[in-house]
Amino acid sequence: MIGLLATAWFATLTGLSCGACHTSAANLNDIGRAYLAKSNIALPIGLKPTLSLKADALYSSDGNGGTLSKAIVDYVDYDANGKIAPNLAYVVRGHAVDTGAPGDLTDAFVEWRLPGVRAIAGQLTLPLETDAQYDRELNTAFLAYEDTVGYNPFVLDSSHGALGLYVGRPVRGLEAGAFALQGHDQNSGIPSQGTDTAFSLTERLPDLALSVVRYDGSRPLTPVGDRFRREAYAAVAGIGNLRFDALYLHGYDTSALGFADAVTAGAGFFQVRADLSPRTFVIARYEGQDDGLDAFANFYAANPNAITLTTYAGQGNAFGAFFRQAVVGGGLTPRARLRFTLEDAITHTPHTHHTLRAVVAIGATNAKLDAGY
Repeated sequence: MIGLLATAWFATLTGLSCGACHTSAANLNDIGRAYLAKSNIALPIGLKPTLSLKADALYSSDGNGGTLSKAIVDYVDYDANGKIAPNLAYVVRGHAVDTGAPGDLTDAFVEWRLPGVRAIAGQLTLPLETDAQYDRELNTAFLAYEDTVGYNPFVLDSSHGALGLYVGRPVRGLEAGAFALQGHDQNSGIPSQGTDTAFSLTERLPDLALSVVRYDGSRPLTPVGDRFRREAYAAVAGIGNLRFDALYLHGYDTSALGFADAVTAGAGFFQVRADLSPRTFVIARYEGQDDGLDAFANFYAANPNAITLTTYAGQGNAFGAFFRQAVVGGGLTPRARLRFTLEDAITHTPHTHHTLRAVVAIGATNAKLDAGY
């Protein structure tokens, strides 16, 4: 039942809610069955271009980390897609506003498809089966998608200029992908270096999808450059009104701080989503990360003048620690393209801290679908 796996992609493409195709997490209505039958997992629907916008107004109890006011326009997302020819399409999407500041283009690519083959060229994010970060229904970001290691700015939801080739069955069955990517990270002060590579393997079953992505790259840290790899294992499953998303990320860097000291890293999450009714849902998520730099961080904290560090713009934390959090919340969609959510992010760093967030999301789209399209 590929409708389960296409939910996030389809919702982003059209601006429609999950209820446009689903009576529950794993059950399709007439529109969903028509979408599945036409196998439009990636190519846009219909011949006319589809335009979508979504804006989120956020209230956060912690003042958004103390750098912004408690109430902000958090995200303004846009999406445009259409067919150039019967087997050629384009997709453009991104954040006009991201956390109250100007955002970035995340995807801008063309896709060419023949039976058993898909080719993609342009700017794109990694092909994980669970696109939980971009399409998340609660506001709190996923740690695994934003986890940096030392001074290496690579994150799992990085957007890169890339060429990609898929071979296999994109709707149901096994599909493999290979990618050549520009070795540069958005908003990073580190210059591009060489060509990164990535490989993916995805198996899509009726109510289950499993995917593996391996990313290899390099960054010119000083005085010693860093070669690194990231391996992401993702699973999506649906049982009745429940949807399960899980991801584990493993990383290895040869010189994450520019000192030629190898370090391993890990991050992951498990999330459960339940439909209480066609208009209401609840979500519970547990996640954590650890980049293996605790010993160095403790040494530097105790001896701040012992080492002169080189820092880079656009960076996350240079030193890591074991960090975990739980996120619980729910949402109400009283009408099409209007959603209210309330959530609590519970962190332990090492003291327990609660961050309450309330979001009003408003969408607009020219997509008008029925079972016959």
